[in-house]
Amino acid sequence: MQFKIKQGKGLKGEITVPGDKSMSHRAIMLAALANGRSEISGLLEGEDCLATIEVFRKMGVSISKEKGKYLIEGKGLQGLEDPSYPLDFGNSGTAVRLCAGVLVAQEFSSTLCGDNSLSCRPMQRIIEPLGLMGADISGSTEGTLPLKIEPSNSLESISY
Repeated sequence: MQFKIKQGKGLKGEITVPGDKSMSHRAIMLAALANGRSEISGLLEGEDCLATIEVFRKMGVSISKEKGKYLIEGKGLQGLEDPSYPLDFGNSGTAVRLCAGVLVAQEFSSTLCGDNSLSCRPMQRIIEPLGLMGADISGSTEGTLPLKIEPSNSLESISY
């Protein structure tokens, strides 16, 4: 069998590349902590990122979608509201670990939980350094979810 390859006429057009999960989590979080409105296009609309959106909505952040773009009304670094009930991260390990760092600096208590799979994953690798920074954070006796976070006035940077 022989193949003959000829030069094509080229391609012309536009494509949209699907969003990246890790970047989408961070974009949601940074927009929620910023002051004012942020527009995010290309957000990955997978289950994990949608869980992150719901977590921030439960903390008073207005998040809507118009014409394929997410509009997030940022509350500022200290503007998040006490959710008064556990924040459910579904199966998103990235979101729960990143949000723990945000929530240790808030002036309200929070409980972070997830589905059965996420609840089995190790959290000691964030509990330990955040605790060394002065955060009041604890997990289950196995070092897993749920995480309990209490306000702390003594956070400081560390070398880790």
